[in-house]
Amino acid sequence: MKPFFLTFLIMAILIFTGCGESKKTENTEQEPVEEVAVTTPTQDGIDLKQNGDYSALFNATQENCPLMTPAELEAALSLASGSVETEGFACSSSITQADGSKGRLVINTGKLTSLQDVKNEISNYLKDNSGLLSAQISESGDTYLCIQKARGSLFMFNPTNERYVSIGYGSRAAAIVNKKKGIETTPEATMRDQAIIIANKLLEKYKK
Repeated sequence: MKPFFLTFLIMAILIFTGCGESKKTENTEQEPVEEVAVTTPTQDGIDLKQNGDYSALFNATQENCPLMTPAELEAALSLASGSVETEGFACSSSITQADGSKGRLVINTGKLTSLQDVKNEISNYLKDNSGLLSAQISESGDTYLCIQKARGSLFMFNPTNERYVSIGYGSRAAAIVNKKKGIETTPEATMRDQAIIIANKLLEKYKK
């Protein structure tokens, strides 16, 4: 009996050990360990697919003013001929609206130190929760139109260019002059909407 019992005991141990290893293998196959990918923080949503070359626009200087002629501004804003006049210097335009109120648009250019600075600026506008800054993508789909309400300014930032275009639309100085002359100043919201129109028209005009 002893040889039979010993043989039975050895077989039982082998079967038990085999089942244990099989279960371990099954568990390993069913529950693989996930590898967590570590990524470097990036400027999410900043880069845009470029649909044109706007170097002529962004590389312009005051010597290139006006970037849009009075006639072009009138056409873009659907205003009558003679509604837009160059004021003070070539980059500044006085605009008489259909209701007789007056406003001013100053189109200029500037430069930041690096592309990273440009992306940081765009990020600041996109993430702002104060209501003082806002940003939208241009109709061309490749440039940011960033609005700074406190200054009454619109900045055109392209993620691929260190230079930018600015459109001042909320001139307090112009409002003071108009008030002294008894002229109604165009509401800032209207001027802001017109600045957005002009920004898109600039991209359309200089696109190559």
